[in-house]
Amino acid sequence: MTGAGNGDNSAPAAAPDQPAPAGAQDWPAPAGAQDWPAPAGAQDWPAPAGAPDQPAPATAAHAAALAAIHAAAFQDDPWSEAAIATLFENPTTFGFIAPAGGLVLARAVAGEAEILTIGVAATARRRGIARALLGAALAEARGRGAETVFLEVAADNDAAIRLYRACLFRPAGRRRDYYGPGRDALLFTRPLS
Repeated sequence: MTGAGNGDNSAPAAAPDQPAPAGAQDWPAPAGAQDWPAPAGAQDWPAPAGAPDQPAPATAAHAAALAAIHAAAFQDDPWSEAAIATLFENPTTFGFIAPAGGLVLARAVAGEAEILTIGVAATARRRGIARALLGAALAEARGRGAETVFLEVAADNDAAIRLYRACLFRPAGRRRDYYGPGRDALLFTRPLS
């Protein structure tokens, strides 16, 4: 739904009818993971523990799968496996993955949290995955001591804006040309207390 746009954009965008990039299924699943079938028409995302739509913690070991999902969610601006792995080198970064095809990456430091990117592959949308991922990220940020969280979203991304408003985010500003010429970002924030 939103992408911060500061990742390495060298990875090719995956078309919806193409399989995930090589290596996307090679990450080690968390303890207790089960093999969940992909939804009809969905790409074969790896399955962490829990239901296919439910988020599970992600680490640098999941970078290939996260990059594949990011490419499916943001075909015009995908983040590479290397860029995602680099984010996890910072201990303030955390993330969650939904095996049906969703991800959220965030960081929390000095009482604030930032949603770096959150997205769901087109084949897995309208099932509550983004809301579940956002909820998991907010809970983790709160657990890491964040009192406020913020994010940027493309000004024309009506579905994401509706989700953020429903989850008590409020507009806090506008960043002109954040996603490129003529593509503004809206800044949203919400308290976690």
